[in-house]
Formats: sequence, C-alpha cells, structure tokens
Amino acid sequence: MKTIVIQSRNARQSSPTSFRSQIFQPARLRILRRCAPAFLGLLSTIHGNAQSASEDSTLFGMFSQLNSAVTYANGLAVNVNACVPTATVDGLSYLYNYAVSENQSAPLSYAPTYTSVNNLAISMGTFNNNLYQYYNGATLAATSVNAPNANYQALYGNPVIQQNVGGTYTYAMFNGLQSYLGAGGANPAPGVSISGEIGGATPNGWLSGNLNPGMNVANAIPTAQYLANNLNAHNAVELTLEWGTFNNVGTWQSKGGHEVLLWSVNLGNNNTGTIQMLDPWGTGNGATSATATANGLTADIFVGADGYLYGNNFTDTPADENPSDPTAGAPGAPGAGIYFRIDDVMVEAVPEPGVLGLYGAIAGLILAWGLPKRTQRRIS
Repeated sequence: MKTIVIQSRNARQSSPTSFRSQIFQPARLRILRRCAPAFLGLLSTIHGNAQSASEDSTLFGMFSQLNSAVTYANGLAVNVNACVPTATVDGLSYLYNYAVSENQSAPLSYAPTYTSVNNLAISMGTFNNNLYQYYNGATLAATSVNAPNANYQALYGNPVIQQNVGGTYTYAMFNGLQSYLGAGGANPAPGVSISGEIGGATPNGWLSGNLNPGMNVANAIPTAQYLANNLNAHNAVELTLEWGTFNNVGTWQSKGGHEVLLWSVNLGNNNTGTIQMLDPWGTGNGATSATATANGLTADIFVGADGYLYGNNFTDTPADENPSDPTAGAPGAPGAGIYFRIDDVMVEAVPEPGVLGLYGAIAGLILAWGLPKRTQRRIS
C-alpha cells in the first residue's frame, strides 16, 4: 500500500490581525471532516482491493534457470538451484518492460539478461552442493562436500550421495537483491523499492542471518488480498512455495521449495480459487539447454485453517528446488499428492507517475475546497 502524505500550504500569516481577517466556513469544514476519511481511503485503495488481479505476462522475462547461459558456480553450478535469482530477474524484466510500454523512464540501468541472473545469484549467495554422507550403522557419522573422502570411506564404507543440495536463503534473497539494485550494484535502480512478507511457518533453516535495513519486509502470512493489491499496482511479485504433504492426521510435512513469479490470483468468497505463476524451471525438463525458457504454471488454491494459501492440482509438474533445505531430496518432480504453501513474498515496486498525479489531483481538490478563503478588507 502506498502512503500518501499531504503537505498543507504555508498560511503566511504574519500577525493575529491578519489571522482574524480570514473567514472560516464551519459548515464546509464539518463536511470536509466527514468526507476526508473517504477521500483518503480512496487514495490508499485506488488500485483496488479485489482478491482477483493479473498482470500482462507478455511483459515478463522468460529466463529459465536451466538455460546454459546460467553459468555461475558456488560449490557446483547453481542452475538447478537458481530458481530465486531467475524468478527475480523475470520480475525485474516485467518492471522494465512495463515502464517502457507506458512511455515511462526505465527503472533499471539496463534491461535484464542472463548476465543479470548470474550476477544476482552471486549477490544472493545461491549455492549448490553434492553431499557425501558416511554412516555408522543408522547414524550419520561424517559428511564431505562435492568430493568423496578416502579416510571416511575407510572407516565407514561407501557414502550415500545426496545431489544438488542448495538454493538461496530467504534473508539472503532480500539482502542480495538490495545489494544488486543499490549504488555500486550490478544494475543500480534507486527508484525500485523492495518489500515483502515472511510467514512465521517458513522453516528456520531457510532464513539464515538477518535482514538488512532499508526494506519494508513484514513478518506476516501472505494473503490473496496482499498478492492482488501488488499485482494491481503493477509490481513484480515473487513467491516462495514450500512443497509438502498432509499426513493422516492433517499435519504438514515439508518436502522442499521453489521460487516463482506471480502472474494472477483469483480467490472467491468460499476461500478457493486459482493462481497462475511463471516457473523458472521452465521447459528444460531438468536438462540444461541453450533454448530453455520459463513456463506458465497454474494451480488451484485455498485458504488453510492456519490462514496460509495452499495450492494443488497443477497444470504442469513443477520442480522441487530445495532452497536451503539439506534434508530434502534432489530437485525433480515433487511426487503425487503434493501441495504447496506460500510461505514468503518478495515485491519490487516503482512509483507510477500517472497514479502519483491522480493522488496529487485528489489531494489538491481536498485542500482547495476545504481551506479557508482570504477576503479583501473593504476600503471605505
């Protein structure tokens, strides 16, 4: 929600005599007091409060994390776990393309490319590792990273290899984007603000560290209303999906996660609806390709008893990217009966000149109508 500050004009009153020379109109001021809340409410809800909204997907970036142009390695090549920087660059591309389509100044120094994905992955600390795990009976005794360890193998035998464990930590996602867009970053964009919501159910192992100051990030459960408001404001909206299942007593069982770009949301009065997202896993089917692009993903959504948005019944099988989740399996199809929960939302926004102008016009009308009028002294 955009906060509008209305600054009153200087009265330029130099003495009690000139103050008394103004004529106040009590009836007009009484009406203004009654109507001002409605006007101010209009200012804060001008984009609409419907739980249904969508953006022009033709303006999205179509970058895929599985494109061979994603070359950054941190441990191993990160592309299979690069859903966060890739989805974010798809969103930044939307901001850039939308501004150009509206004949506004471009909010970024240059249009994002796959170089942007690599640079943002560096800023966010995206990583990928193979874990060689050595067991003493049923107990994990030792782990080596990205290569077997001969000493461990002599003691415990052959390791169990867990491949492609990694991703992007939640706080590093926000902090890295701030660094990328900030002064001295790879694509400085001082006009782009960063905000979002982090739900309390987000696994603690996904957070890591602390959030930097300078971003409006709340500890809150993301709602359909929040998503719709940001789409209506033409913001870029990325979602952290936590895959999981419900056991036979209805308890949530976490199965890893994935990052997508929000396209549309539609939640009805019965707390069910649909959602459309741009999936950076895309068309590669798990294989790196020079032609891989992002792909659309549609699902049914509903509000759970805990207030979170859940989804299932996908039109396409999404991937399990395991962001910062070393206990989950390798990336791949999450399996039958899988749900997602929207744990976190990251939003990039650019003030819209047209909307700011409308706010100013409404504020001006309020001030012009409500401020007392000066009268000229009669000269007799």
